[in-house]
Amino acid sequence: MSDSRPVMMIREAQLRTLGQSTVDTFSSRLAVHLRRFFPDRCDALGEALPGFIAHGVARARHHGLRSEREVCRYAGLMCVLGRDFDTAPGLEWARELLELEHLAPALRLDVLTRETQEWLRAAPSGGAP
Repeated sequence: MSDSRPVMMIREAQLRTLGQSTVDTFSSRLAVHLRRFFPDRCDALGEALPGFIAHGVARARHHGLRSEREVCRYAGLMCVLGRDFDTAPGLEWARELLELEHLAPALRLDVLTRETQEWLRAAPSGGAP
């Protein structure tokens, strides 16, 4: 017996719209998080915050970070170390830790966070950009 009900079809454009909606929702939540934990940095960014977040999402994905939590942690590190910390001269140690592909992404972020805290403690000016 066949079912005569029409099959629901979703066009690729609709899928892209749904995907963009998900990204926009996450970006909004990430902005709230960053404003809560890094208010001075976010105030300094002003209208550039959405671009900062988009850049962070792209760079996190470049480094194999996929979950919202991983991307959020990466964005927090950007607030502390600078927008392009993963390519910045003098922060090669951060890039090297991000490239430790034998470690799971969450573990790479744990190590990077710990090393960032040590770097900040050791830096004469507090290390932050």
